[in-house]
Amino acid sequence: MVRIVITGDSHLNLYNQKLGSKLGERRARIGAAWWQTIQYALDNEADIYIHTGDLFDQLSPRNPPRARVVEAFKTLKDAGVESFIVAGNHEAPSSEMDGASPHAVLEEAGLAKVFDSYKEFKQYTLTVDDVDISIAGMSYNRNLDPRQDPLEDKKIPDGADLNIAVLHYSIESIAPPIWEEPCIKLASIEANEDIQIFAMGHIHEHNETKVNDTHIIYPGGTERYNFGESSKQTGFIVVDYDGEISVE
Repeated sequence: MVRIVITGDSHLNLYNQKLGSKLGERRARIGAAWWQTIQYALDNEADIYIHTGDLFDQLSPRNPPRARVVEAFKTLKDAGVESFIVAGNHEAPSSEMDGASPHAVLEEAGLAKVFDSYKEFKQYTLTVDDVDISIAGMSYNRNLDPRQDPLEDKKIPDGADLNIAVLHYSIESIAPPIWEEPCIKLASIEANEDIQIFAMGHIHEHNETKVNDTHIIYPGGTERYNFGESSKQTGFIVVDYDGEISVE
């Protein structure tokens, strides 16, 4: 059996001027909520850990949360957990002048596979318990026009027993955008029918649905981002695969 932890929208190093002296306390709560995803992966012998973007709230986070993230991903690596991550809209550079996403250090240290391109998919393959797995991802593209489909004319790499796509966008009808922004069309999901799981970030509301035989999974944020999200369900997703997909 293959066990996968899927999480996203952690927003470490949150900055909110209105919080004033309580900002440190808020950051600590957000960090503790995210760490639960790491601890679960360790305690429950996960094989794969996927972060669907916005691990950080900013492109250039402070050093303390960076160090905590390196520590976490090293712990996963030492436990034999393979990690994968895309950059979300809060942390993705819009040009080379912005530099790399803050995840670059994880790839340089060999602690995670980072989908650093925001224009083309990168594919990684691995085998767990005789199951061939393809994980293809693409980071958020801040240069797309509003309502533009980031998957337009794109074929997502597949070819394995279990094919996963990792993205950080809204999807029309399923998880519609909350403002004028790029949005994946349902037709693009249907055109990539060999992808069994879309592991999605960006929308902070927990959402699981299917398009034909494809699972669309938004884990939601690991902690509520602001007071406007007080009613939203937070947490992360665990997928078990043994020929069939089980989501909890």
